[in-house]
Amino acid sequence: MTNWGAVPTMANRLSEHGDLSAYDLSSLTAFSLASAPSSPAFQKRLRDGLPFATNALVDSYGLTESCTAISVATTPDLAADPGTLGYPIVGVQLEIRDTLGNVVPDGVEGEICVRSAYTMLGYWNDPSATAASIDEDRWLRTGDIGELRNGRVRLSSRRSDLIIRGGENVYPAEVEGVLPEHPSVRECIVLGVPHDDLGQEVAAVIVSDEPLDAAELCAFAGERLGHFKVPTHWRFTDRPLPATRPAR
Repeated sequence: MTNWGAVPTMANRLSEHGDLSAYDLSSLTAFSLASAPSSPAFQKRLRDGLPFATNALVDSYGLTESCTAISVATTPDLAADPGTLGYPIVGVQLEIRDTLGNVVPDGVEGEICVRSAYTMLGYWNDPSATAASIDEDRWLRTGDIGELRNGRVRLSSRRSDLIIRGGENVYPAEVEGVLPEHPSVRECIVLGVPHDDLGQEVAAVIVSDEPLDAAELCAFAGERLGHFKVPTHWRFTDRPLPATRPAR
């Protein structure tokens, strides 16, 4: 029996492969997503296209510095709270903190901080980077923005990906969770581009097999996002996006 873990990009390409009936998938008993956030809409497409994932799809959150997953969302977790990354795993303490280092209550966004025996000792030959990431009590500042909802973790964005448009924070992960809900969007990536007045604007690279109109996608996103989160720069391609992210 096989439990298969995959980044969402790989899973998306598998689900779009087409008819999989010619392949023996009987050994696949679970499907675990990792590495990058995946939207509830994407998870539904995965369940619809890969029947074995219907009752055996899980998602997780972690980073290299934590040496393992920080939290895991089981199939029941995803059903009860779409978009969640689940509860912290055994042995992991997790807090959401504001910019002053204070712990914030459930439902309030802040930096995800964790402490466990799994956390790295430090960056190799880089004590200053270690001190900037791990405090004297061994709390790791992940640099990721998220919140807790009833004890479950939700990831808003990697902090280094944050787009600040005219003083408004735009988390690419939120926009990337909406755009693939459009039936013609296969994949997308959202990033900030410089702007003389606003500081940054939101840009999106869209992978699609058919012609798409930027105005149509603007209207689609505008019904689901605040106006300042809607991309104003678009690039369309039929080439798949790279399957890995650059190191932070």
